[in-house]
Amino acid sequence: MSGELLFVYGTLRRGERAHRLLRVGGLLWIRPARIRGVLVHLGPYPRVRRGAGWVSGELICLRKPERVLPAIDAYESPEYRRTRVTVFCEAGHPCKAWMYFYTGPSRASLQPWVRAARSLP
Repeated sequence: MSGELLFVYGTLRRGERAHRLLRVGGLLWIRPARIRGVLVHLGPYPRVRRGAGWVSGELICLRKPERVLPAIDAYESPEYRRTRVTVFCEAGHPCKAWMYFYTGPSRASLQPWVRAARSLP
């Protein structure tokens, strides 16, 4: 298996603390992208729930997904479920990619996570 797509929106993005997990199997490329949903803030981690808004993130092409996806599955809590979603790249073209949806309790703030994460100690 090679060339699987993964959409990331929080701690797995470039420059964030868990991005190193993606390098386990190599990255072919990273591009800006977005999905339909709502990004919520609940502590130090962002969560995406299904919704009518837009969530910006990165679309990543994994060289060896069979190495990367199990590492990310272990990193994510049981409240996240890896799901295939439609992702829109910058030009607006749709494609299918994996991403992690939050399935836990919905007590959360709707403020943008990136701004909220920067305010944490």
